[in-house]
Amino acid sequence: MRDRHCRKSEGEIAEPLTGHWREDHVFRLQQSLKMYDSIQERMGEYEQEILKMLAALAGERGGAEAPLLKNPNKAKAIHTRGEEPMRQALLPNERSGLDGH
Repeated sequence: MRDRHCRKSEGEIAEPLTGHWREDHVFRLQQSLKMYDSIQERMGEYEQEILKMLAALAGERGGAEAPLLKNPNKAKAIHTRGEEPMRQALLPNERSGLDGH
């Protein structure tokens, strides 16, 4: 993966990437990775539950959709972050009087 314009040889690049790792550092890294994976798993469970609740909210609205956003950059950012389902679910339900008026 070395760029052909790089002046260093593959050996010179690899040398600082190898090291002598202390066992206690490796152990801490392993434990940190396990905690990270556990947190990611729990976050996934929360996300699934939130999506279920959002789907229920969308069902209460009777299929109405939120209007398109005027700002294309904002629309793209919302789509990229995966927030469109939440935006759709949070569309005020006019029948329930939650439209802010």
